[in-house]
Amino acid sequence: MDKIESGKIYALNLVSQKVLLAYIDTISSRDVFNISFISRLPHRRMIEHFDLERVESYWLTKQQAEATIYPEVGEVFSTCKKIINNDVDLLIIEGIEWLISLHGFDNVHSMVMDLYDLVYGKKASIIASLANDVLDETNLNRWKLATTEWSIPNLIESDETLIEEDAPIMNEVVPSDVIEHKSSSLAYLTPILREGFSHETLRKRSLQWRRMGLDVSELDTALFSSDEDKCYDIYKKVEQKVRRAIELDNRLDLLEEQGWKSDVIKLRFRIRQLTGFNEVEKRIDEII
Repeated sequence: MDKIESGKIYALNLVSQKVLLAYIDTISSRDVFNISFISRLPHRRMIEHFDLERVESYWLTKQQAEATIYPEVGEVFSTCKKIINNDVDLLIIEGIEWLISLHGFDNVHSMVMDLYDLVYGKKASIIASLANDVLDETNLNRWKLATTEWSIPNLIESDETLIEEDAPIMNEVVPSDVIEHKSSSLAYLTPILREGFSHETLRKRSLQWRRMGLDVSELDTALFSSDEDKCYDIYKKVEQKVRRAIELDNRLDLLEEQGWKSDVIKLRFRIRQLTGFNEVEKRIDEII
């Protein structure tokens, strides 16, 4: 598990939540061990970054819903205990800063020590992410004594690398005319054929598009629908919008080169929402 040993609690100095989520996506896609994740992110946001069917995920929140944990130290510990006893290999906990702000460092530190006793001698490991700069020097030293320092290995250097290294989708052959633009990071992807379409290929494509910064939330309905024909129809509609967005984004590259940076930033944001295409095209024509 990338230098992670069984029966230990590792401390991750969280600099970028995005990198942590990308790491979870990378290791879960290998499908070789069981992963659980506790986070302040709601599930509708988690699905933008990794496949929820591969990662047992819990939302740390005061809201009451399925697969949620109330932000009380005792509740978090009880859930962690259940996860550890359920043959998980790796438990990742994010949102510890919030627990400290609610209950104080001493209570959270005691929970971590109890978790250490819980995983000792078991196959499971825990990664607890915490931005070190939220602690004073004394508590930071206590935190480091209670955990083993760990950092995310250099498996992923950027979102663009992630897109390039994605495993090919079933029946998908990368065409010779795939275009990638450094300024926009949008790329044409080969359409998924009906005979190669499945929920798995749809999830992978959804992740690829979301990593480009595109709002493809319309796909959420398809991801949780059992009607595969209906799912494919939704996918095709979104794909048409994405292709239109990329076509317009390519034109924005030219405007950016001509110095229209402020306009380009605003128009790119609109494009990535997959809305207002006619207005964006009209504005581009006006500038040209």
